[in-house]
Formats: sequence, C-alpha cells, structure tokens
Amino acid sequence: MESKAKACSKPFLDPLAKLNDSSNNVNPAVSCIISDGFMAFTITAAQRLALPIALFFTISACSFKGLKQFQTLKEKGLFPLKDESCLKKEYLDSVIDWIPGMAA
Repeated sequence: MESKAKACSKPFLDPLAKLNDSSNNVNPAVSCIISDGFMAFTITAAQRLALPIALFFTISACSFKGLKQFQTLKEKGLFPLKDESCLKKEYLDSVIDWIPGMAA
C-alpha cells in the first residue's frame, strides 16, 4: 500500500493537473474523482486540485472483514508465514473463529 501511494501519486496527479489547466480548451476540466477506496493517493490528488472525491470499496464484505484482521493475525503469530512448513494443509486449515460472521 505504501509503495502504491509513493509510485502512483505523481503519475495520477500530473494528467489531472494538465486536464484542469485553464489554457487547455480542448478537454473539459475534471470536476470530481471517483476512486477505489484502497487507492488513497487519489485523495491527496483531489485535495491538491480542490476536487470532490467519492471512494468505493470494490472488494467483497468477506474480504474486507478479513483485511481488517491482519493486525490480529500478526498478534496471534499466524501472519506473516514463518517458513514453508506453514504451507502444509494442517496449518492452512487453522480455524479462525474470532471474527464475527466468518465462522463456517
């Protein structure tokens, strides 16, 4: 996520700034940004250009709930995987029962 923010911000902002350049009468100015919620660099671009922004989270609710558990997975020692032994069926079949609504 951090790499995406650093690598994508300028390539995203530069064309928007050119489109909104008042000397450019060829294209209509950008009036808002609609972005994926995980592309936070678009928020910075919207702020710099004083544009409204709408964020949509395109992942499923189940994926979002799982993503929100990364810190707990780390605290419980389940993430990141320590070595290749973690790729065995027994480890991968570990029950994750503390996330409400995600029990099998």
